[in-house]
Amino acid sequence: MTQALTGTDAIERALSRAKAAGAADADAMLVESDSLAARVRGAEIDYVKQARERVLGLRVFVAKPGGLATGSVSTSDLAPDTIDRVAAEAVALARATAPDASAGLPDGGFATDAPDLALFAPGDREVAVEARSDDAERAEAAARKVDARIVNSEGSQVDSDFHRIAYGNTRGFLGAYESAGHSLFCEPLAQQDGAMQRDYWLTSARRLDQLEDAAA
Repeated sequence: MTQALTGTDAIERALSRAKAAGAADADAMLVESDSLAARVRGAEIDYVKQARERVLGLRVFVAKPGGLATGSVSTSDLAPDTIDRVAAEAVALARATAPDASAGLPDGGFATDAPDLALFAPGDREVAVEARSDDAERAEAAARKVDARIVNSEGSQVDSDFHRIAYGNTRGFLGAYESAGHSLFCEPLAQQDGAMQRDYWLTSARRLDQLEDAAA
């Protein structure tokens, strides 16, 4: 099996193959996402979910009389031969498209020294599913202890999502950044005299250590 490319390697290959196939210009974006989620109701775990997504999008511009024609493709298969194929397909699509006098990439002005926006903590990627589901269990238990009238819930849920975005174009720009988001949500249900009422509590942050305590 051919090894899939990641990050800026996939971007650089897509751009070079697009140029080789006849594109005047091109840009590409790769989104790599990892997520985990767990929900607890009472003392039971409803579900635990882990997911991974990789999507490469490529846009090419082909010169025609009257302007540039555009073709766009995307793929979740990042094998080198697949990237080569979709680059050729993007150029073929552009050649079948009407030109636009306003199409194309901007002339220069691309950032050369992007700041670190501290959108995630690298160590958070090592968080175990069990640690996050434990937070959901603690929140659920704490909510039910608040008042005897809280007899049920719609569940307590935790989510952690990590993203890496890479972008490059044939005008010389190539860059990437990472971000993350974490949350804890609890929705208890109270009952009294035949009536029921629900409310919720939520905490969210870029870093796990910035979340409010689960028992709060």
